[in-house]
Amino acid sequence: MTRAAAALDAVFDKVDGFFARVAARYPGELACQAGCHDCCAPDLTVTPVEAQAIGAYLRSLENEQRAEIAEHAEGGGETRCAALGGDGRCSIYPVRPLVCRSHGVVVRLSGPTRHTLPVLDCCPRNFKTRDLAAIDADCILEQRTLSTLLAAVHAVTRAGEVSNRVPLRDILMNQGQEGVAR
Repeated sequence: MTRAAAALDAVFDKVDGFFARVAARYPGELACQAGCHDCCAPDLTVTPVEAQAIGAYLRSLENEQRAEIAEHAEGGGETRCAALGGDGRCSIYPVRPLVCRSHGVVVRLSGPTRHTLPVLDCCPRNFKTRDLAAIDADCILEQRTLSTLLAAVHAVTRAGEVSNRVPLRDILMNQGQEGVAR
């Protein structure tokens, strides 16, 4: 495992653990489950280190699986995430990007300026009967902290600038081979 992959896995584990803690603390409040793809956005871009992880994952799959993923990515158009398979499930779930891992839980989003108050948000299917401001502080994901963690992974691993995002559709259509057309 490369240094970049190990660093990214550590961040993924931290976020996945956070999600598990929220689910345990607030049973029944998270509607997130396999096959739900309400939060899956078309034209998703990923950071270079995430692109590396997705590419490595794709290269580990059988040719038939890679071809199916590429076909769905190409045929998805602008209406759904390129990683969604025909069954509505994520075809790259084990290496899904950080933004995907953070969907569902309550997130504190920084305001556009330092004089703007932060906003709490979550999937409209979750925490339907709760005031988000009443959620325990250790169950609110800080977007700024998440961005800082990802930037630190890039800085330590020299995976490229975190702002040089890569279209997920391109990675999937190229079957994880950078610069190689399908």
